Amino acid sequence: MSGLRLPLLAMIPICRRNCDGQPETQMIFKISEVAATLTLVVCLLAAKHVPALSHLPLSQATGIVCFSFAIFIALRLFQFELARLRRE
Repeated sequence: MSGLRLPLLAMIPICRRNCDGQPETQMIFKISEVAATLTLVVCLLAAKHVPALSHLPLSQATGIVCFSFAIFIALRLFQFELARLRRE
């Protein structure tokens, strides 16, 4: 699996045509939202290996953060698709 590459959805622009026929792009996610969440997850994973913080449930906290962000992404995609369908 050394050649496995996962797409980062936050960087994929959604293209459509506006009234003038010109291409219009819109980002589904803000890069700052993704970067903030990834930074928090990395910090929690790094803190898990600090002996002074070993008594804290950091693995569970990391799981909760990841699951919450997955819900957030799903709702953002749903909102985007619903707005697109209402425009049509």
